[in-house]
Amino acid sequence: SWAAGLLRRGMISPLQDKDLNDLLEEDTSAYNRQYMENLWNREKQRAANEIKNRKRWRRYCRCVTKLRDLFYPIKPSLYHAIMKDYYAQTLYAQLLLATSMAARLGQSIVLGLLIEQFTPTDELHVKSTKMGYGWACTLIGIGIVFLLTKQQQFFITHRKGMTMRLGLLAAIY
Repeated sequence: SWAAGLLRRGMISPLQDKDLNDLLEEDTSAYNRQYMENLWNREKQRAANEIKNRKRWRRYCRCVTKLRDLFYPIKPSLYHAIMKDYYAQTLYAQLLLATSMAARLGQSIVLGLLIEQFTPTDELHVKSTKMGYGWACTLIGIGIVFLLTKQQQFFITHRKGMTMRLGLLAAIY
């Protein structure tokens, strides 16, 4: 991996700037600042279009639109733009989150069945130990599914959050 080679070079001699790889374009502050600016410009355009649509309706129902404009003015919202982009970009991570939550629920159910399988009962209801080991294997399989989905979900959401932070800080400074 790239980290092993970098660590080897660092053990031999102190690292220089030339030893480090270049950033991906998506990780640069200039790219993320421009991305945030485009996001904000799209939000301003959305608000302007909505104002135009309201003006069209004002001809037909004057009193309703005047009250609506008074109580619900149309303004571009950076929060709205960022959240809409965040949810759109992390849809796969949200599906992974739902899968990991279902896996956790499945683990608790299977654990209950496993405990029930090995609980001693009266002689009339002899339970198969093969079924108990089957529940144990199912529990392990569900644990692996949870591990893989949770790690991917965390990475995707963490990376998106970091790029948003980088873009906003670049826009401020």
